[in-house]
Amino acid sequence: MTLGGSFAAMAATEPTQPQAYEGGLQGMYSDALKALDPTSPSYPILLDASITGEIDSHDYEAAHRMYVSCMNRQGFEPSFRETREGLYIELPYTDVIHPDALDEAVMTCSKQTGPVTTLYRMQVSNPDAILDSRLVAVHCLAESEYVEGDYSTDQFEKDMRSNRLPFDATETIANDCLYGAGFAYFDMSNE
Repeated sequence: MTLGGSFAAMAATEPTQPQAYEGGLQGMYSDALKALDPTSPSYPILLDASITGEIDSHDYEAAHRMYVSCMNRQGFEPSFRETREGLYIELPYTDVIHPDALDEAVMTCSKQTGPVTTLYRMQVSNPDAILDSRLVAVHCLAESEYVEGDYSTDQFEKDMRSNRLPFDATETIANDCLYGAGFAYFDMSNE
């Protein structure tokens, strides 16, 4: 698989060329499909994606609505922030009386739609199917000028663990970069 020039250039500061998922996104769709029950609402969407090579944005929107509806039936009102790429970031719940019930609801509803929403996020934010999500985050942050080009994935990991990032991770575009790479970052200090 040929990597985009920007990932290849970013990888020059990393010890090795970034590893991509074998078969790219289409391979991910096919592998996810194999793990799904054919009665899952995600199954026909991923079946189509395994053939066409992409998840349609309308299918992502439908999966999102299905998740919200499921959570509503479980007694919860999820809130979201939409990224500039059209991805929905589920925001932390506040004033939850029964956290175990919330956890169960999230697990139940995510089983129905999680494969579609997760793979669509990857399709949008990581079209080269790079395995190292840190590299995806650093690439986006560097392109958006939140970090210098020599900012490494090791430094990113260290900064994330210590919660001392060299940028405001709650700023919308920086937060979108983190979410797109699979990292959740919320400032709960005002809650």
